[in-house]
Amino acid sequence: MKPLFLLVLLLAAPATGAADGDLPAAVVVGDRVRAREAGGGRITARVVDILPGALLVRTTPQATPRRLDLSRLDRLEVSQGRHGHATVGAVAGFVPGFLYGALLGALFACYEQDSGCSTLGGAAVGGVIVGAATGAFGALVGWAVQTERWHEVPLRRAPRVRVQPSLSPVRGGLGAALTLRF
Repeated sequence: MKPLFLLVLLLAAPATGAADGDLPAAVVVGDRVRAREAGGGRITARVVDILPGALLVRTTPQATPRRLDLSRLDRLEVSQGRHGHATVGAVAGFVPGFLYGALLGALFACYEQDSGCSTLGGAAVGGVIVGAATGAFGALVGWAVQTERWHEVPLRRAPRVRVQPSLSPVRGGLGAALTLRF
């Protein structure tokens, strides 16, 4: 009975999470971070100071610093900078341009010939020419579209254990139950 009682006490200890642990070296003062608090909203801010178990952040340069307790965060991400999408734009521009150019090339390859004409060569040439032009345009558009890349910072957490005692009347007395949830 005594070992069972000690086990229940050990499991019932409050989970402290990242508040007692150190923050990984991925976050330094001046970084842009994006955090999601447990049961709350998402905040994007710049790190002003790193405290034991917390971050001091500002959403704007004029805003007062706000404390983010690491133990209350569900997710923490650090900005890796902004980047363009030239490759995605080039592919998105090339594919429909190639298809349209191939269709036009196939139609005009045998325009004035009655028979013995292959449309494959015209389709390939038309597809490459039009696809290259629309792919270059798509690359320029993709390069102009800048987005921020985020890297998730692992938060050290203790397992969350909930203990729920309950009492219920039973025939001839009182019944007790203890529910453990992980």
